[in-house]
Amino acid sequence: MKPTDYNMKKTFVYLGFGSNLGNRVENIKQAIQMLIEEDKLMLTCLSSFYHNPPLGGLTQPHFINAVGLFVTNFSPFELLERIHLIESKLGRRKVRKHWAARPIDIDILIYGSIKIDCDDLVIPHKEIKNRSFVLLPLLDIKKDITIPGLGKASDLVKFLKLDDCKKIVNI
Repeated sequence: MKPTDYNMKKTFVYLGFGSNLGNRVENIKQAIQMLIEEDKLMLTCLSSFYHNPPLGGLTQPHFINAVGLFVTNFSPFELLERIHLIESKLGRRKVRKHWAARPIDIDILIYGSIKIDCDDLVIPHKEIKNRSFVLLPLLDIKKDITIPGLGKASDLVKFLKLDDCKKIVNI
């Protein structure tokens, strides 16, 4: 699918946020603020924040993660461009080691009920079913959420180790 294949109706989109450098919570809040500055994206719900270790075995600070539910007029590809711009403005380097520490990471997790699988964009996010720090915040927002092509998040989360992913109560 190309950007022109989508009409400009309003669509629900779930975005995942992560940060493990600097003031992690503020980085996420700033990214959300920058996203909603345009009229094409409106935050409707934000999950709790979660604290979890980094993936990939590199020695680095733990992550803070959250998920936001937005309504958008952006096509998936326009949204991806906007996300990359914001990540860059917040200090994320394009060229970095895989799994490296970063001030912000924003992923399109779910975009309506569509599925996209191309070089630049995979929706639902290709690792969504393997990440407690994504599934738990999704369930905070909507207990019965179904991930297109994968099933209910409440079923998927049963197969994951949850010990290392902790909800942050006081921020």
